[in-house]
Amino acid sequence: MTANIKWNQRGEDSEKDSYSKGSLDPSKLFPYNPPEWVVKRLTTIPKFRVKLIQPFTPIYKWNLPGVPTGFDVSIKRDDMTGITLSGNKARKLEFLLGDAIHKECNAVITVGDVQSNHCRTTAVAARQVGLEPHLLIRSSSENPEQIPSEGNMFIDMLVGSSLYLVPLKPFQNQQRMEKLAECLRKSRNLKCYTVKPGGSNAIGLYRLPDELWPLGWGLSPCCLPLVLPQTKPFSNYRPQNTQQLLANALKKIQQGYSLVHAFVIRNDKVHVINHVTEILEEIGLDLEVKAEELIDVVEGSIGLGYAKSTPEELEFITNVSMKTGVILDPTYTGKAAFGLVEHINTNPSAFKGKRILFVHTGGFFGCVNGKFKSVLGETAVNRIQGWMDMNVEPVVL
Repeated sequence: MTANIKWNQRGEDSEKDSYSKGSLDPSKLFPYNPPEWVVKRLTTIPKFRVKLIQPFTPIYKWNLPGVPTGFDVSIKRDDMTGITLSGNKARKLEFLLGDAIHKECNAVITVGDVQSNHCRTTAVAARQVGLEPHLLIRSSSENPEQIPSEGNMFIDMLVGSSLYLVPLKPFQNQQRMEKLAECLRKSRNLKCYTVKPGGSNAIGLYRLPDELWPLGWGLSPCCLPLVLPQTKPFSNYRPQNTQQLLANALKKIQQGYSLVHAFVIRNDKVHVINHVTEILEEIGLDLEVKAEELIDVVEGSIGLGYAKSTPEELEFITNVSMKTGVILDPTYTGKAAFGLVEHINTNPSAFKGKRILFVHTGGFFGCVNGKFKSVLGETAVNRIQGWMDMNVEPVVL
């Protein structure tokens, strides 16, 4: 049985109304009407989207610990798009699942690690639009009892995802997804939609925050989040239209500004540049500048490896939480913020402007999988005391 599709006859004109009136219905399929410059310049353009999230997230000043005097850091709270549907991955899925529904699919298949934010977001979003989630989970064990039901995996299980434990090496991802799709077609007559790891393809790159679009085209999950340096106040950051934003972006690039600093937390600089170039070519965007001129790819933030944390990284994330109330995740945003602070201190000239915008792309559930027990243990216990007898004064902490 295909997903229940409800068409919005008014198209994109009713988008703001649907959010403001609280009538967000993820089962509706909306035609996507891109800006005029997109139609003129790009060859691959999504036709439809669904609405899963709260897209209007705030920017505010962020007193990030360790940032030297003279730099002004703000943060784009794109982790506030939703609780289980947070960050850039949820924005991509509005277009990916819109494409899936338009193609009359009734199941979605994707792949990621045990604590994959992408898998969790895809599973939740799929259920919201009436699709079955099937997740290929890269694991060192094929024993289900050894897979912890915590963090992102807890959400995967809670929404009833079908989970398949596959080898850690990613070179057969696409073949495995296609084989599973064929098995589901034969056994259950399901039509499946496959989503690449991270959702980074020509369809999935389109729904970054409006004020960052199109500076974020072709983003890879290997280099998220963005760090955007700006000299003007952020209240004036968003130009009147996307055409103007593109023109300003290219002008600044030609003047030697590094608009986007991407901190690599997986693979290397060559892989990231190749991935960005591949997607730019896929959408047909012919720029006078190369991908390596569009973004400054900063290496050195991988640490122990993808999704592995050093004690210093965990202590940094904990300190940021306690000092600013912003919770970073240990896989993406924590490593990127840790790398940002180090980069500002060791190579401040890399930033052409002193005003920096850090994009928080979500990932909260990566914090609740036991990683922080060693860091929080003694500190947390020392901040807890029993006070059952009101006649006794508590020890003020």
